[in-house]
Amino acid sequence: MDDRLIVLVVARQAVVRRLAKAALTPAGFLVAESDDDETLLDRVSELRPDMLLVEAIEPPAAAHEAVRRLRSCVAVPLMLMSPLATPTRVAPALDSGADDYIARPFDPMELVARVRALVRRRGGRLRSGLRRVDQAIVDLETRRISRGGRSIRLARPEWAILSLLLANEGRPIFQDELLIAAFGADGRDDASLLRKTIGRLRRKLGLAAWDEGAIRTIRGIGYAFDPEDSLPRLRSR
Repeated sequence: MDDRLIVLVVARQAVVRRLAKAALTPAGFLVAESDDDETLLDRVSELRPDMLLVEAIEPPAAAHEAVRRLRSCVAVPLMLMSPLATPTRVAPALDSGADDYIARPFDPMELVARVRALVRRRGGRLRSGLRRVDQAIVDLETRRISRGGRSIRLARPEWAILSLLLANEGRPIFQDELLIAAFGADGRDDASLLRKTIGRLRRKLGLAAWDEGAIRTIRGIGYAFDPEDSLPRLRSR
């Protein structure tokens, strides 16, 4: 399995997609491409990328509406790029839900640094180090957990959920946000799928079926990583 971060580059011009790929691939990213707005959500559901790098369409109002549409069903970081990155275009785009905006042509080193910063802030896989979660040690770099001297591999949806929860320690994450991060837009309404995935993740962390451990169920909201058991108990055991 390829563990590289996936960046989906969305642009109608092939030259724009090639330039972004040429900058990101040497830095260790796996770059996928899309040139079709109509099938973009299908592409996101298929690839489950860690980030979207999207060429802003014209007119600006159309770009802002596209961002709002994407943000309603995609939880990953979203960066817009445009040769017309003026303040009057950038500010409304950020207000619409974009996480960043970069002028094109861009410096490859700046693009890589911005992508890394965005994924770090949104709970992506660029962080390294070890974290203890219940009975297991989680390696944030290799996406593996070890328990009792045995290495256990996490499936991609399990890792997407765990990394998002870890990045937001002590804060409840909505069910829809977790589902979109793990399964894309197609899975956003499948509460049963989320419960099953959380259950598998808890078992891999060494918990019994009845034990929530540090991954708490927050009734009516979703889940939270709460290793100190500091959040109010909103549900009965």
